Amino acid sequence: MLTIVMIGLVLSACAARLLMPIAGFGFPSTQLFVTWACLLLLIVLGLLRRVPSPLLLCRTTDLLWGVGLGLALRILQGFLSGANSSPFPDLRVVGGANQFTEAAVAVLGSVLVAPVLEEGVFRGLALVSCYVYLRRRVGGVPAAIASALISSALFVLMHTSGGSSGIESALQLLILAVTLCGLVFATGRIWGSIFAHVTYNATFSVLMIVGSIANG
Repeated sequence: MLTIVMIGLVLSACAARLLMPIAGFGFPSTQLFVTWACLLLLIVLGLLRRVPSPLLLCRTTDLLWGVGLGLALRILQGFLSGANSSPFPDLRVVGGANQFTEAAVAVLGSVLVAPVLEEGVFRGLALVSCYVYLRRRVGGVPAAIASALISSALFVLMHTSGGSSGIESALQLLILAVTLCGLVFATGRIWGSIFAHVTYNATFSVLMIVGSIANG
């Protein structure tokens, strides 16, 4: 399954690159839709191959841990990026001919779509399949560490494949990914990481909306 995930991510990145000329003509969200479609396809393939049922259970503690951890990770990200001395992010930086539509897609997608799809692929399929494979060969703890690093590396690579992200951004993504892997291992369920990812992205979206209002 890990091989399928890696192939799918490579194809997704290649397709997004091929669509960059289209994005330049006012359709930047096209790349997002292609990436989401590829992630959704990977999840469907994973479900057909039978995902461990406890992984999909959802409990109240998942929501509590997810929201709390998501807020903590966003605060840490702000500290690492020097947010105290930086201006608020602004929705108007989102390009495209239809600026409002593209901004809405970016915000709603980052809060409602991306966390579910990305957690399903990286913390669901990649992490679990890698752990199951390695546990039989090296034992539980080494397998957990290795699978967390592998799935987190794939997560970072997907977000930085455009080449516009620096080392600081990659480090922040790695911290996010490894922490969410730890949450999945600690609970045995994926919903905590989904809620944490939603919270992490939602807080930035709120800052973008506030920045847009403040900047007129």
